[in-house]
Amino acid sequence: MFSISQDDVLKALKKSMRLAKQDFLAGAKAEDPPYWTAQAEARRQIYLLLTKDVHENGVEAAYRRASRSYTALPLFHSHGEDQRPDPVISGQERAFEMFFSILGVSPMKRAHLKNARRRVRPDNHIGARSARDDKAKARHSIKLDASLPSS
Repeated sequence: MFSISQDDVLKALKKSMRLAKQDFLAGAKAEDPPYWTAQAEARRQIYLLLTKDVHENGVEAAYRRASRSYTALPLFHSHGEDQRPDPVISGQERAFEMFFSILGVSPMKRAHLKNARRRVRPDNHIGARSARDDKAKARHSIKLDASLPSS
């Protein structure tokens, strides 16, 4: 299905991990260090998972699992009183989108994957949180040991 070799995908993921590490270090000098460092670390963790999956199972299987994990992320997500996007989910989203770009997934297919993501309604007032929201966020948070289940 993909014309890019497994070795080329692994090299591109390695470069992406390096960029995420640089962003992590530069995040300390950004306007909102906790936000940018959390986003960079989330990207790096996804790249690590994808690298392991591509290496162990091949590009096709990694793409299928990445697609499922990506579509499981909430489409709209925010945290804090200023309602900024959640840095962890945002970082995961960016990492998966970069992976799809590396593979050469068409813009139409990427849009289809993004539109398949679950829409989470914002609360009626800013800063309100509920146990349901915390559970939803926990469900969609990618964990190192469970994010890319085997087929």
